[in-house]
Order: sequence, then C-alpha cells, then structure tokens
Amino acid sequence: MRGGGARFLARGVDATWSPDGRTVLFSDVLGDLYTVPSDGGEPRLLLAAPTASSVPLGASNLAWSPDGSRIRFVRNERFWEVSADGKNLREILPEWHMASGHWTPDGDFFLFVGDGVVTSNNLVGQQLWALDERRSWLHRSNSEPFRLSTAAMPWGTAGFAVSGDGVRVYSTGFIQRGELVRYDPRSKELLPYLGGISVEYVNSSRDGRYLVYVTWPDGTMWRANRDGTGRLQLTSPPLWPVTPEWSPDGTQILFFDWSPHERGVMYTIPSQGGTPKRLLPGDEDWELAPDWSPDGKKIVFGQAPVGAGGPVALTGFNVAANNRILDLDTGRVTSLPPCPRSCVLPRWSPEGRYIVAMTFDNDLVTLNLRSNKWTLLNLKRGAMNHPLWSRDGRFIYFEDIDYPGFFKSADPGIFRVSVTGGKAEKVVDLKGFKSSGLLGGWLGLDPDDNPLLIHDAGTYDIYALTLERK
Repeated sequence: MRGGGARFLARGVDATWSPDGRTVLFSDVLGDLYTVPSDGGEPRLLLAAPTASSVPLGASNLAWSPDGSRIRFVRNERFWEVSADGKNLREILPEWHMASGHWTPDGDFFLFVGDGVVTSNNLVGQQLWALDERRSWLHRSNSEPFRLSTAAMPWGTAGFAVSGDGVRVYSTGFIQRGELVRYDPRSKELLPYLGGISVEYVNSSRDGRYLVYVTWPDGTMWRANRDGTGRLQLTSPPLWPVTPEWSPDGTQILFFDWSPHERGVMYTIPSQGGTPKRLLPGDEDWELAPDWSPDGKKIVFGQAPVGAGGPVALTGFNVAANNRILDLDTGRVTSLPPCPRSCVLPRWSPEGRYIVAMTFDNDLVTLNLRSNKWTLLNLKRGAMNHPLWSRDGRFIYFEDIDYPGFFKSADPGIFRVSVTGGKAEKVVDLKGFKSSGLLGGWLGLDPDDNPLLIHDAGTYDIYALTLERK
C-alpha cells in the first residue's frame, strides 16, 4: 500500500478489507452490505438487509475469512455468514449473543466475543470464545465453541485483535463497578449517596419513604428504606429489571426485563416481594420503559419490533418505536397520537394532564391529554436522554451527555425546562463526568428532586492471551 492523500470510497457505517486488499466491504445505515474496489469505483450491493421489519437492523463487526470465501457480520446481536458472492446466507450459532469476531490468520479458528449462557450479569457473559473451523476427520467444522477467557470479568466489549502470527489475542478486560452519586444543592457537587453503593434506576415511592433500585453489575432489584436500610431482594437472575417504577399506592413495582434471552417484557411485582407478573403475555414486540398513570389504572410504554436493536430502542435512536397505553382493568392496548417527530420514553406527569417523550432528533415533546395534541419544546440540544418529571409536575428534567457512536454533546449536563416550554436551565454541569450502568448511563431524582447518577468506578486494562493449539 502506498501513502498519499485520502480517497473517498463510499459512505458507510462499518468496513473491512478483503484478504488480498483489493476490495473494501462496508455496511450502510440500513444494514445493506456493499463491496467497492479499494482504489475507487462504483459500490456493488452484496447483500440487502431484511425487509420484513420497518426498523433498520444494521450490520457491524464485518469479518472476511482469510481464504476470501466467506464473510461474517453481526446483526441484531447474532453472527451471520454469507459467501463472498452474496449467496448462502446463514446464521452462525443461533441463540448466542455476539459482539465482535475475527478469524485467526490461517483461518483455522474463529475467535469471537459473546455469551452462550444466561449469567447473573449480562456483561460477564461477554467472554472470548473460539470456534474450530478446521475441516478434517480429526476436527469437525462448526463444532461447539470453547471458551478462552475466564468469567472473572467481561472481555473484548471494546473490541479485540489477533496477532499476525495467530499466537496472541489482545483484548480489553475490566472490573465493573459504579458509584451512586447525588447532586448536593448546597455544595453544588455530586457526592456519594447511600454510601456510594453500585446501583442504578433508583426510584422513590410516592410518599418518599421507600426506594427501589437495581444493583450494578449484578442486575438484581431491591427495595429499601429511604436511608438504604431494611433491604429486601425482589428479583433474581435471569431477570434484569430496568426503569422500576412504584405504583401510586405503593403496593406494586413496574419494570421491564432486559435479560439476554427476554429483552423488552413488562412486569409488575408486589413491593413486599412475590412473583413477577407479565402484563402482556404473548406479545411478540419489545415493551420498553413503562410508566404508571397517576391513578395507577393505566400504563404508558414504548413498543418496538423485535430486532430494533438493544439500547437503540430504549435510548431514543429507534425511529420505529410506538407509544401505547395499557388499561389494566380491561387489558386493552391503545396508541397515543403520532408524535410530530418519532418519539420514545413516554413519562406520565404527576397530575395526569401530560405525557412527555423524547424525539429521535433530541428534543422533547409533551402530549396534552385533554386536547390530545403534542407540543414540541424546541430545546435544540446535541444529545439528550432520560426525561423525568419533577414531583410537582412543573418541570421536566433531562440529561445532555455524550453517546459514543451516536451523539456528541457540546454542553454536557443535567437540565430542567418548564412544562410550558422556554429555555432549559442547567442544574448540574457534567463536563468530565463518566457514567456507568447497564446501558451506559442513567438519570434519576430523589424525593426532593435532586439528580441521581451512577458514576463509573470500574477499572479497565488491556490483556494478552497466548493461544495453544491442540
């Protein structure tokens, strides 16, 4: 390869070289796979993304086999393989959740990051595995994978690499821990809360006497007194509760499950402990971020087709999500009026008059349930998430932070805006703040509307593993 100026080839999301370096394989925003000559030319469609879903499924972590015959890629957390001519598409290791993968230089093994079992920690399941690709009577191709790493920590979630001689694997490994912090309006600092325990999704009962939260990185939901004493475990693996919400009368906790094999399912569980009850048995779509009506008789939630893509559907990047209302007395599900822009994360105001949601292009909209009309707040933020109502319903809180790979914030912080609109007021400056948690970040409010966050207190290192063949 010669040096020189950069040459534009095509617009893509992910890309890799062919083994001979003459071709570049890339995916676009819709998940279609293309090839283009490395010295420039017209891109050629290799494989179109599925059209059954209205949601772009994406294609990432492209890997071309050393002999040039096969291509593998991740779609909807699954590995797929297609011949280099775009034919013979098939899924590799169905039911496994994949992050990335590489062949060894000789093509004998396919190394990948993924999880083949449900563990008490979703990310602990992200381990380094190997699939024997040798074809002989001694080595059966596509046999069961074997694990290369230990389960002491997650591996390779930020990518990994194989040395040119195929002897070593270089990977990130990290110890996960968060620190619960609360904004202190007197000192104007983020200070450890409840002893800085490693939890997220902290939510207070309406009377402010009790808390519910989810431990990180264990994913177990607990109820406790406001001061953190009197803990009672409510769930166990494989359930991984997200966005738990107290019912207005304090008797139930509403949440949705984000465990590896059942993501996006709504449940309620008695706040005194008991068996989780699924709210929409048989629903094949993802049910996301549910919230109670003030009278406790209805639930507003987001609904997205399976395949919408993990956190994408939850954090607001999924334009195909729909917002619904479930009537708990009748079981009837109805739709909210279409947003002026596609929106997600609906939250009901305390007095029941409004529903706020976040738009796909990072703004907030409020639905007046009397007029049944949406109002765009026109906040013009670079990146935002987690809209929340103040206790009195006068303000909407939200965070504006970086989401790597999606949005970059020019002014990171926690803000609040009046329900009637206007300029957003910065409450907490988050410049330099590093968040943690299941989905990379979370915002909550204590009973006095002081913001709560989970600070990243983990450790990250790079490791080298030596491969020994047998």
